[in-house]
Amino acid sequence: MFDGRGTILIENATLFGEMPPIWGHFMYKLIKATDANGKETKMEYDANGNLLKTIYANDQTRELKYNSQGNIIKAADVLGNSYVYEYDSNGNKTKTQKDDRYETKIKINN
Repeated sequence: MFDGRGTILIENATLFGEMPPIWGHFMYKLIKATDANGKETKMEYDANGNLLKTIYANDQTRELKYNSQGNIIKAADVLGNSYVYEYDSNGNKTKTQKDDRYETKIKINN
């Protein structure tokens, strides 16, 4: 299904004779994918189109948070690991921290 500008809203595609995945779009972003077994993966976005959450068929989730510049500042994966990111004023990543234990500082040469 397409909108008036020809942008895909829902897509059905068959790959090697399997049942097609179904894709829906929000601001031209994937919002749902259905695999050949009918299991759905859903995606949620903020008003800026940034991916906030991915919900997998087994109810595991992956979540992201952003700063006002659109950089990811916090992430959580399906295993429960959390990540924190810091950036300089130019948007360059300067630090990555995992689970309050592992820290990587990044030096940017200007």
